This record gives sequence, C-alpha cells and structure tokens, in this order.
Amino acid sequence: MNVIQKSLAGISLVALLAGCSADVANQSPQAKSSEATTAEVHSDKAKTAADKKMDRELLSTVDIRLADGKVELSESQVSSGHLEFNVTNDTTEPLHMEIVKTDFEPTRISVKDGKVDRAQTGVEVLSELRTEPIKPGHQETLLETLEPGDYTIVVTSPGQATPVAYSTLTIQPQ
Repeated sequence: MNVIQKSLAGISLVALLAGCSADVANQSPQAKSSEATTAEVHSDKAKTAADKKMDRELLSTVDIRLADGKVELSESQVSSGHLEFNVTNDTTEPLHMEIVKTDFEPTRISVKDGKVDRAQTGVEVLSELRTEPIKPGHQETLLETLEPGDYTIVVTSPGQATPVAYSTLTIQPQ
C-alpha cells in the first residue's frame, strides 16, 4: 500500500467510526428511555423469579393424576403455604388444569375457549398449570402458595363447554 492508499483507508475508518458514534449520540430521548426500560424489565423479571424460589423443606407435595373423567389427588387436605403440584395427564387427550376459588358447585363453573371463564362472577382462577394444555402422557409441576380454604381443581378440554373433571382440595391453617 502506498501512502495515499493508507491515508484514504485511515480517513475512511475515522469517518465510519464517527458515523457510528453519532448514531448513539443523536439517539432520541425515547430510544434511550426504551433501552433503560428494557434493562429494568429484565431486572424486575429476575427479581420476581428469585423471589418465587421456595425452600424445598417447606413444600407440601400433592400428586395429581388426570384420568378419564376424574382428578385423583394424593392428598385432599394439606397445610397452607408453599405447595408443589405434580400433575400427570393419563388420558388420551390434551387437558388444561386450573386452581379455582369459588363457592359454586363445580358443575356451575363456566368454560370459555377451553379454560375456566375468568369473567364469571364468583369464580376466581388463582393458578393454572400452563397456558397450553398438558399433552397426553406428560407430567408437569406447578409451585403455588395457597391460604387456608377450599379450592377446586378444575380440568378442562379444548372444545368442551363444561369442566371434564374436578376435585376439591382443602388447605388447612398451619
């Protein structure tokens, strides 16, 4: 490379770097704010996940077997606090499982779009195992903290207008 080519290459490099740094310097306040917000959101998510860690020794475990037309619980009464639900779908169809607080008989719980209808007055969905149904033969785990009271484990199936199965779980004070 001769001196002119080296000089042109150096000038090109300086111009390129100046253009890159100008993009950062000329960023709108909204763009800078957006970057900060994104970092804060990730930080908040990490805190939330860390806060949800539960001491294994404090967990009560309830095994739930979803069978054709029924929900089998290993325990129908457990102490309040941190609970681990091990859910197995032993049917041939995908199923959805939710934990509901209500005074209604389970047959009066409405289903919409394959899940408990969250708009139904008097029915509060406290937790769902996943947003998608559990595939046949699969097992999933749900960690939840529940206060004393009676809860209904509701199982729904995509395309059904009523629950396909349900069971009552009583949470007792410690």
